[in-house]
Amino acid sequence: MFNNYKIVGDTLYLTVGESSEIGSFFGEGKEDLADKVRDYIIKNKISFDGKKVVLVINGLMIGTVYLTGKQNAVRQIVLSKNNGGVKKIDFNDYLIGVVASQMPASYGFEALKAQALVARTYALRLLETKRRLTGDDSSQTYFDEELLKNVWEKRYDEYYKKVKEAVLQTDGLCIKFKGELIDAVHHALSNGYTISAYDAWGINVPYLKSVSSFYDKESPDYKNEVLITYDNFSKVLNKKVDRDTLIKVIKRDDTNHVLKVKVGNADYTGVQLRSFLGLNSTDFDVSLMDEGVLFTTRGIGHGVGLSVYAAGVMAEKGYDYKTIIKHYYPGVEIKKE
Repeated sequence: MFNNYKIVGDTLYLTVGESSEIGSFFGEGKEDLADKVRDYIIKNKISFDGKKVVLVINGLMIGTVYLTGKQNAVRQIVLSKNNGGVKKIDFNDYLIGVVASQMPASYGFEALKAQALVARTYALRLLETKRRLTGDDSSQTYFDEELLKNVWEKRYDEYYKKVKEAVLQTDGLCIKFKGELIDAVHHALSNGYTISAYDAWGINVPYLKSVSSFYDKESPDYKNEVLITYDNFSKVLNKKVDRDTLIKVIKRDDTNHVLKVKVGNADYTGVQLRSFLGLNSTDFDVSLMDEGVLFTTRGIGHGVGLSVYAAGVMAEKGYDYKTIIKHYYPGVEIKKE
């Protein structure tokens, strides 16, 4: 549609291809036309954050489009390293490394596109609130090309191209609720239902409600058992715990996640105990054994937001990335940055 551009002052002049049908061109809705202009700005990395765009064909001005919001999307970020240094990196290259670290590249393409939206939204929200991008769990995990070559080995070229395409096909798109970037949290695997932000962290977030995620039960990693010796249990809680200590789940939410556990004469939340003991999830059963306390967990991670595993299954079953996103974040919209 567009084949050249020029910026004069605060106006962007876009040359329309001669093959474009002028009638059908202006027959499009104003919002659709504006979206195509934004797409061109983003894909060609044009440094323009103005509002007025003049369309030109054969040297003649044929119309004007007025853009709203931010046009000049983030194209480069600064990644903080563990050694205290920093690294400037193209934003899309960063997102490729993030998506690759968070979701297996063997997953369906629509799942990878959904994860790209999650990664982009999460990063933009961090930048919006002046927080650093670090490449580890303190912001978002990120794998550079050297690490990906070691992980993917012979399939590096195939997988890199696939993840890159997922990032590029969603370029500039992010997840918003009432016009604001969402906190796009996600986890590896739920217990069959995601947990609400309120039950997990005590904060009420409209788009982080509990939703069904029954495909997670198909995962071979769904259930796990771990034995915590009484000695280790005592050290972690800084109190004596033995075979005679009362350890009992006393409250769960509607999706079976543990809300409160009694250990001796003290109460702990499920989130606290998972954190203290390194448990896979807050859906767990407790059994006292001779050697220690046996925890049987279901799911992996905090359980809030998108389930990475279930997103992969949904993609295999034909769901597109928009459906996946809107299932795990109810009430959101997918918009340009």
